[in-house]
Amino acid sequence: MNARRSFAFCIFLVHGLFDAPARSAPPVEAIDEPPATANAEMLPYGAAAKLASSDDALQALAKKRTELRDALSGADALRQQEGRRARRLARELLVAELHGHALASSPTELVQNAAVRSGLRRTAARTLAAHAARRDTVDETQLALTALDLDEARIKGERAVAEAEQRLEHEEAKRRRVTLSHIFEGSPVEDSTETHARIRVAAAGGDEETDSESFAARKGSLPLPLQRRCRIKSKRNDQLGGPYLAMTAKSATNVRTVAGGTVVFADELSPYGKLVVVDHGQSYFTVYGGLSQISTGNGDPLTTGAVIGSVAEQTPLVFQLRIGNRTLSGFSWFQANRKAQGKRDTAP
Repeated sequence: MNARRSFAFCIFLVHGLFDAPARSAPPVEAIDEPPATANAEMLPYGAAAKLASSDDALQALAKKRTELRDALSGADALRQQEGRRARRLARELLVAELHGHALASSPTELVQNAAVRSGLRRTAARTLAAHAARRDTVDETQLALTALDLDEARIKGERAVAEAEQRLEHEEAKRRRVTLSHIFEGSPVEDSTETHARIRVAAAGGDEETDSESFAARKGSLPLPLQRRCRIKSKRNDQLGGPYLAMTAKSATNVRTVAGGTVVFADELSPYGKLVVVDHGQSYFTVYGGLSQISTGNGDPLTTGAVIGSVAEQTPLVFQLRIGNRTLSGFSWFQANRKAQGKRDTAP
């Protein structure tokens, strides 16, 4: 009796182990990975944006092609299986039709054989219909793969054009960087062709033409370039020459110059994006990058608070202060109430 109880207990224990739900693994805490680039705010533009878009489209096509090929393989296997079944049913139906009457020894067997033949016909018809539908699925999948091949060829062509545009942009950007370097160094720019007319160095107006007070004397009292409530973060990026301020407003807003001066650069330049540089005299420059629109041109004289462009909603304005080739974030140059909300500005 005890042996039976022990055996029953063991059976119950084994069933309990197999029927018990699996314990869930402890939750894994998600960890935010650091950005891959030194400045994740800088989004690609121009040919770089086209290349990124083309690469994303090609990756999506590759994923779609894998899915279609898997579907095609499965559908073709089922089509072949249903074809073999249809041929087997056809043979069985033929045998039943030829020998059904001869093998019957009684009226009852004749009725049974007729019922068998009728069932075989219905099964064969359903199998042939499924085989035809599967064949249509295979044909449609093959057409979809052909369309993907055409899309891939088109996107690769667009990507080749974007690569050529990017090479031209790199050459143009190289000339612009040289121009900008000459601006900060105070040396003349030799390039005066029509293609570079917008970024030639104009005769920078001194402070007597814009503001009477020298720029250096205004340290600690400069107004913010964004006159809406904004969030300011001090950052650093070697591609931008070192430190800078990222100023972000909750909505689109105008960007105003912090002091009088002359526009000496107004164009696109990676990694700034749309960029305006203002010369305030005595080797002082302010840099405004990440603009969504430029509202001024090279050589324009500016007074304090003049609109030079705009930034989009939640897009950071990249601000720098340059003293010759020396790069500063310029945070200490703004007035004491720089975090307070200033006079509301009209969004462009």
